[in-house]
Amino acid sequence: MPPLTRQDSRPSIHSWWSDSNPGLQGPTINLHAAAKPLMRLMYYRQASDILRKNRGSSLTTAILETYASYFPWDYVSWATKAAILSELADRVKPSEVEARAVVDSPVFPHIMPMFESPDPRARICSCHLLGNLAWFESTAPAVLELKLCEQLVFLLDNKHSGVIREATAALTHLSRWVDGAKGVVDAKALDHVLRLLESPNPDTQRWACELVGCVATHEATSHAVLQLKPCKQIVSLLGDEDSLAPYVTYALSQIARWVDGAKGVVDAKVLDHVLRLLESPNLDTRRWACKLVGNVATHEATSHAVLQLKPCEQIVSLLGDEDSLAPYVIYALSQIAQWVDGAKGVVDTKVLDHVLGLLESPNPDTQRWGCELVGYLASHESTAPTLLWQLNPCEQIVSLLGDEDSLVTWATYALSQIARWPDGAKGVVDAKALDHVLPLLKSLNPDIRKWACELTGNLADHKSTTPAILELNTCVQLVSFLGDEDYVVSRAIDEDSLVPYITYALSQIARWVDGAKGVVDAKVLDHVLRLLKSPNPDTRRWACELVGRVATHEATAPAFLQLKPCEQIVSLLGDEDYVVHRATFALSRIAYWVDGAKAVIDTKALNHILRLLESPNPDTRRWACELAGHLALHESTTSAIFKLTPSVQLVSLLGDKDYVVCRAMFALSRIACWVYGATAVVDAKALNHVLRLLESPNPDSRRSACELVGHVATHEATAPAVLQLKPCEQIVSLLGDEDSSVPYVTHALSQIARWVDGAKGVVDAKALDHILRLLKSPNPDTRRWACELVGRAATHETTSHAVLQLKPCEQIVSLLGDEDYVVRRATFALSRIACWINGAKAVVDAKVLDHVLLLLKSPNPDTRRWACELVRRIASHEATAPAILELKPIPQLESLLQDSRRPICDSAISALEAIRQWPDGVDVAAPTDSDGVL
Repeated sequence: MPPLTRQDSRPSIHSWWSDSNPGLQGPTINLHAAAKPLMRLMYYRQASDILRKNRGSSLTTAILETYASYFPWDYVSWATKAAILSELADRVKPSEVEARAVVDSPVFPHIMPMFESPDPRARICSCHLLGNLAWFESTAPAVLELKLCEQLVFLLDNKHSGVIREATAALTHLSRWVDGAKGVVDAKALDHVLRLLESPNPDTQRWACELVGCVATHEATSHAVLQLKPCKQIVSLLGDEDSLAPYVTYALSQIARWVDGAKGVVDAKVLDHVLRLLESPNLDTRRWACKLVGNVATHEATSHAVLQLKPCEQIVSLLGDEDSLAPYVIYALSQIAQWVDGAKGVVDTKVLDHVLGLLESPNPDTQRWGCELVGYLASHESTAPTLLWQLNPCEQIVSLLGDEDSLVTWATYALSQIARWPDGAKGVVDAKALDHVLPLLKSLNPDIRKWACELTGNLADHKSTTPAILELNTCVQLVSFLGDEDYVVSRAIDEDSLVPYITYALSQIARWVDGAKGVVDAKVLDHVLRLLKSPNPDTRRWACELVGRVATHEATAPAFLQLKPCEQIVSLLGDEDYVVHRATFALSRIAYWVDGAKAVIDTKALNHILRLLESPNPDTRRWACELAGHLALHESTTSAIFKLTPSVQLVSLLGDKDYVVCRAMFALSRIACWVYGATAVVDAKALNHVLRLLESPNPDSRRSACELVGHVATHEATAPAVLQLKPCEQIVSLLGDEDSSVPYVTHALSQIARWVDGAKGVVDAKALDHILRLLKSPNPDTRRWACELVGRAATHETTSHAVLQLKPCEQIVSLLGDEDYVVRRATFALSRIACWINGAKAVVDAKVLDHVLLLLKSPNPDTRRWACELVRRIASHEATAPAILELKPIPQLESLLQDSRRPICDSAISALEAIRQWPDGVDVAAPTDSDGVL
């Protein structure tokens, strides 16, 4: 039976004197009033006994009902009620089970009314209990429903320091939850914070710091803290008792989560204290100091302040402390490692000696931040090699892919960054990460899917690991996501949308012809036009990249050209800078094909080219150069590019970054393929840069310079400008370059040698010392241009003897079974050598006549033409004519008289006439046109 339930009792003589006796006249004694102090004392003792007896047992419903029975009555003292609340506050603090029991009990409705008690202890204990109940996730909603923030804020003006302290503590516990923090802000609690931070009571200062930290934690309420600008006041507490340091550091670390807060922290000179805080004997101070460093380092605007501190060694030294500190240490290091200078500092501290152990930690937070640290270190070109060479952490990270989602997310991120580098990608594949890729792509967690897409794209970026990705057949899976309404529609404007990552992965797979075929077969083209219109700039960017990659390959370009995407891509040339760069790339690739170039012209892309060439983005300038070059490549679009007169602007880029210079030279060389273009290139003073570029340490620049020289030297109108440069010695010196450059070097020399003065320069520069080696080159383009060079030098009487001294005929004849375009140039070379009697003898001795009849039947018109010329030259010399007459080539030559190509017909006639000059030659009637003209 509850102690306060009234019982029937016998009437007492003392009651007769009480004011309840209606028959008594005159003054009476209120015995109940006289007894109340005694009753309060008795109930206090009774309650204390009950509290003591139940202290070791769980809070049952019966016990809580007993406690609740004390609260409704006025004659139960405030001290008794405070004692019950204090006991319950102590009981629920370590136990969520007991906290739930209190919330579900009849005691709960009586707690909040205690705020109005005149007894400070009752107010203190009610605040304390409600604060402890608000700590647990399961009981916080019930406390939040009370909407007690305004009453708690009212108590902040109380005269009693204990009430202020506990009210602040309760507000702090409520603000751990976003709805509670909103309530705290709405109740104007923060109007009191600066005063509370100045309280003479260190406990009040502590809770004020915690309150600031908790409210600052939530994005929805952080602005209210930032408006206060409390950092200077909070920092000033670091000179007080060491006991405040953990709470001060906590508050500052939470403020620093946001960029404006981090700026405030830096401006308040907080970082002047960080190294000392990292050495604090207090574990919590060290923990929050690490968090503070990490949060300030997260933001680009404040990261430099952390990097100037050079805190990495001190932070790494904390890895020998308690295991509970490790996640905070690794978090700080991972955020510092976002930045290239920070990553270098982290690596220099030998943290890599600890990483494998951290990845195997039983603490999932340590593993998570360990993965993020690895990912950031792998993302920088300067630190990735050290990470991969020293650690090779792929196996440990792959082993985490079966863990909790939060850990799998960061493990996938780390692998995606490692896979950016060829050795890293190989390590990822060797660690069997691809066994997990399809499940990761199907994960319900969008962050996991996002990083799985990036991992796929990065692996596809390398030729060595692309086959492994293609074997997975990921294209169908990736393209299927593009039809997923949940991501395409509802999340399309979200920065974290999955679609840009899907598009990125597909664009990287499409770098390779088999990958591009797979992408097209997976019906990605059904989505491309929509992706180009996406509200997400990253999606538009990678959609342009995807178009460019697929348009690069002859096997897949037609499919994209059928889409007619040019108009939409051109519309993106006024977009974000990094979208413009990719859009320009896409147009440059489309323009490689004649139909694509026409489509580009039709969409008015040329209206943008001059502006793109002046873009502040070097990548945009680079692809604008390539676009101009490809448009100049096709006869049908050259006139449009010439009207632009881009040569002056292109020449102005020859002092730019190496890769821009190469593309500018490429464009100029393509423009110079045409005589009008070559004239414009010369007028723009492009040749003033050639000698410098021929000496460039960049092989691409040297190669581009050779290509430009070759094309300008081709035309009679512009060749003198090249010859005035006297570039032969410099060009010949490049014949020892990598094989990829040698074809361009040989081409340049061959075109210079078209002209007698140029041929002399080539011979004087000892170019012919390299010819026999060049004719044996494994590169067919080198063999082709070596033949051309021999032919051009042999054409001129002044240099022919130098060619004949080489005795190259046998080697050239051996090339008559080579690639079609090599055969054509070899035939040309032999025909030029045969102009001279000694040359003709050498050609015959090299058994060229064994090939002549086949050459005359070649499907290549140029080969047939030069074969006719070869026959004519051999037949022209008395010493070699018998060999030709013995061959009896007349039927083949006569068949060529019907060729629709006039140069072939003319060459065949000349060959027949050369044969006719000898008595044994067959008399062949010379063909005439309809007017009777030979």
